[in-house]
Amino acid sequence: MMRRGSLMTKGRFRGGGRFMNPNQSRFALGCFIFGCMLVVLNRRLNKAGEVANGENRPEAAAEISAGEPPSAMDLGDSKVGHVVEVAGKPVATLELERGKRPVGILMLLPGCHHTALDFFPKGRLCDACKGLPAETSIIRIAVGKGLFPVAVSPTGVCWNPEKDSDDLHRISQTLNELIVRQSLSNLPLFVFGASSGGVMASVLPSLFNVSGLIIQIASSASEDLLSHEHSLAGKYPPSVYMHMPRDLVTAARVDDDLEVLDRMHAPSREIRLLPKQIGERFFSSQVEGITSEESKKMFTALKEAGFLDANGILNSDPRASSWREALSKSVPRLAHDDGFRPDESPIAELLNIAYAQHELSAEGIDQALEFLIQNHHEN
Repeated sequence: MMRRGSLMTKGRFRGGGRFMNPNQSRFALGCFIFGCMLVVLNRRLNKAGEVANGENRPEAAAEISAGEPPSAMDLGDSKVGHVVEVAGKPVATLELERGKRPVGILMLLPGCHHTALDFFPKGRLCDACKGLPAETSIIRIAVGKGLFPVAVSPTGVCWNPEKDSDDLHRISQTLNELIVRQSLSNLPLFVFGASSGGVMASVLPSLFNVSGLIIQIASSASEDLLSHEHSLAGKYPPSVYMHMPRDLVTAARVDDDLEVLDRMHAPSREIRLLPKQIGERFFSSQVEGITSEESKKMFTALKEAGFLDANGILNSDPRASSWREALSKSVPRLAHDDGFRPDESPIAELLNIAYAQHELSAEGIDQALEFLIQNHHEN
C-alpha cells in the first residue's frame, strides 16, 4: 500500500487516493513546507524561552549574577611585553619573567570592533593600549593560574572563520612566532573568544591542537561543528559556553551546541551571565581613576534619571538609552576623559555587562579556566 503523500509523478502529487492538478499540487506542497517552517520556528522559540526562564537547565550549568565585581588591577608598564604586528594587526602578550615557564597558553580573540590592545593598559610600552576593565581582569585571572596570555586582533572589523582566511593564517603565524620567541613549545593551548571571536575559536580545534575552549556570548560555527561531529568524536577539547540568557537566539544556539558536544562525548560546561546590580561602588571598584565619590554620583544620576529599578538593575539596553546625557551632567570630568564612546569606553562596557545582553565579561572566567585546566590534566 502506498503511503499518502509519498509519490511525485510528472508534477502531480498523490494524496488521498486521487491525483491533484498542477496548481493544486503546488498549493499543497507550499502549505506543507510552510507548516514545517512553523513547527521548527515554534520549537526554536520554545527552547529559547525555556533557557531564559530557567527551565530544563543541565545540572552542570552555573549562573553568575550580582555580587562583588572583580577588583581593578594595575598591570604596570613592566608587565606589558611584546606588542607586535602580525600581518598588519597588533598582537599583545606579557613579559615573561626570566626562569619562569607558564603552564599553558591562553589565546584571546576579541569581538567585532575590538582589538588585542583592549586587554592591556596604556603605558610606556603600549601607548595605544586601552585596558578595558573586563579584558584586563581576564588577563589577571589567567596569569594567576600560570597561563601566558596572547591577545590577537582580527584582520577586519570582525573575525572571518572561513577556511584559508587571512585571520586563520594570522593565528597560525602568531602561534609559530610566539612559540619560537618565548620558547613555549609543548604547552597546552587554550582559546577564549567573545562574540565573533567565539565563532572563530570554535573552528580552531579542527585545525590546531587546542586543549580547551571558552566561547562567550556566541555559539559555534554550527556547520563546522556538525561536519566534525564524527571525525572529532572523543577528541574534541573541553568547552565552556558563557552566554547571557537575555539574548534568546544565542541561548538557543548554545543549547544546540551542547547537545552536539554530548553526542561527541566532549566535556562541556555552560555558564549563564545574568544582569548585575549597580551600587555606589560599581564603577570605582572596576575602573582605575574613578573615585568613590564620582562612582556614587554616577549611581545616583542613573537612579534619579530612571535607568535603574528598585534593585539597582538597568531597565533598558544601555546601547540604546540616553545614560550618557545623565552621566555627563553628574561627572563632567569623566565625560571628557572617558568619552563614553561605544566599544572604547570602560564605563560603556561596564553598563553593557550589567545589562547582560551582549558584552565580553570577566565574570565566571576563573571557573571556566579551572574547568579546562582540570580536564586537560585528567586527560
